[in-house]
Amino acid sequence: MAFMGMFVGTILLIVTTIVIILSVIFIITAIILKIIGKKKDSKKLKITGNVFLVLGIVNIAPIIIFIGYLTYKSQFAEVELPDGKTKDVSIKSAYKVMELSRDGSDEAIEELEKLLDKNPDLVFFHDNNRESILEAGLENGDADVVKIAIEHGAVIDNPERYEHMAYVKTTMQDYFGGMTGREFTREDIEIIKILFENGADTSYKPRVHYYSNAFGMAVWGILYNDGVVTDDELEFIQVIIDNGVTHDDALILMEDLSSNYHFSDEYHSDITKDDNYYLLMEMIENK
Repeated sequence: MAFMGMFVGTILLIVTTIVIILSVIFIITAIILKIIGKKKDSKKLKITGNVFLVLGIVNIAPIIIFIGYLTYKSQFAEVELPDGKTKDVSIKSAYKVMELSRDGSDEAIEELEKLLDKNPDLVFFHDNNRESILEAGLENGDADVVKIAIEHGAVIDNPERYEHMAYVKTTMQDYFGGMTGREFTREDIEIIKILFENGADTSYKPRVHYYSNAFGMAVWGILYNDGVVTDDELEFIQVIIDNGVTHDDALILMEDLSSNYHFSDEYHSDITKDDNYYLLMEMIENK
């Protein structure tokens, strides 16, 4: 495939070079004929010059149009709107909003909101990893970014992202996956409320052997992200229960898994078994 691509590219380059050379010859010939025709007052030479000029322009026009198209496409990205229509947005602005959404500072949040107020279509931009500002906010646990994204039309469980992902199929699954490797904060409580308020899919797809929905994902997230169960994390679980996801029949804790399961360093298995830990165990057993 790589060889065929290089071969086709070489042929196109050769053809383009030939066309440009011919166009230059036609235009130069046209100019010469028109100059001579004017000096000799020859209508025939003037007409012939015009013919060569038209040939030169017609010959090179497709190349000019193609170069113009490539130049335009290099400056703009196409985004798909929820209604299925597409819009072009500035690539510079698109990557700017992505940068701001990962910044986390108050100044960045303010600038992000201004950019989206000016061009709301930027909220639908997905980078090379198919992340939009919504996913950036979820990954970093930034409730302000998540709110701004939703307010400007971001789509929960967006097919534009999840139909192209092999192992992550829903926004909530995406969120819990990012939460495991970072510090849990009270902003996560705000985020989970936002996801429920906007009808996020609570199932886990594809199903793994140790949990199958948001309840199981949350238990794993708060147990193994840092090895400590905090008051805020218990409140987080309660939000999930209050929204009707009260148990997970498939839930198996790490300590109950066989030794052949291996997890990355993001998962902390040395959990502090204090009062909060046993409260969480009660929440699991009582549901």
